[in-house]
Amino acid sequence: MNRAYRKIAKLASLCIVFTMLVNLSACSFSKFDTFRLYSEVKKEAYSGKKDIKPKEKGVYMKTVAGFLNCLDERDQKGVEGFCSKKLLSMDGSREKIEGLVDSFEGDIIDTTPLATDISARKFEQWSKTEPVVYFDDDFIIYTDEETYWVSFSFYSICKSEPDGDDLVGINRLRVLTLDRRFEMQRDAEDLGEDHFIDKYSFRDGTTAEMELQGNCGILISLGDSSDYIAVNTAKGSSYNVFMLTGCEDEISEKELKAIDYTDEEETYETFMSYEPYAKGEESSTPNIISHTWLYSIKGSDDKLYVHFLGNEEEGVRVTYVRRMDITKLLTKQNAKILYDD
Repeated sequence: MNRAYRKIAKLASLCIVFTMLVNLSACSFSKFDTFRLYSEVKKEAYSGKKDIKPKEKGVYMKTVAGFLNCLDERDQKGVEGFCSKKLLSMDGSREKIEGLVDSFEGDIIDTTPLATDISARKFEQWSKTEPVVYFDDDFIIYTDEETYWVSFSFYSICKSEPDGDDLVGINRLRVLTLDRRFEMQRDAEDLGEDHFIDKYSFRDGTTAEMELQGNCGILISLGDSSDYIAVNTAKGSSYNVFMLTGCEDEISEKELKAIDYTDEEETYETFMSYEPYAKGEESSTPNIISHTWLYSIKGSDDKLYVHFLGNEEEGVRVTYVRRMDITKLLTKQNAKILYDD
């Protein structure tokens, strides 16, 4: 075999290997391996917990999407079809679901990105005797009339408990409007024997309780989200809830370009001289001042996403500034980081 022929044969072999790798990647990659919106997966949603296939890709998204399909259609029996037997057996569960279905406002437009199985999965154990998969994550629902925060937890399979089959489906469900979610406070009362009462207090002074037996319980607390917004602030399913201030202050492009971020005091004073468009939640960590505010820019629909960090002894400084369109997903825009300490 001459040298030229060997080169051709080697090149052909490499092409074959490359083609096989491409085909393998195409076959192994699934759209459920990345964060997706409800609108992107709703047609592949489960119709109830009976459809859940624990080792299938996209279990979390398909379960959430199926639940949302039923909620959007005001189908109480459909919603209940996603709930575990144990949750439905608790006093008041069906009445709370009925209240959610009856009080849910508007038609669903979309959600914040839904978590992948890997990011939503809290623990997984596969053995011959005790396969267990539990998912827990939260997201935002946008309708044409309201905005809701949803915390969604369920087992796709549970063989580690005597009543494990009764735990398959939604175990814990919390649905709140943004005014209730913003700076929500929670305390727990332990009643013993894996029985708890979660006590919630909200910014407007209202309170609510959620009974938990094991990890099963429902909390529905609905107010009015009109003075609040939820913004996708990081890649993936991350978001922040902000309270609108109603202020019309705007930072000019000229002043924005003139900020010297190496001068911490001047930077802080510049932003503090304007009223923000919206304020994020304050840190609940003692002796730590940490919050994110949104500022309006004159002549632009963009907003400035500004994070403040510090404490009372050493003062507060600006640690991060990003220019972004808060109406779009972060991955669907050319957001620009202006400062990152």
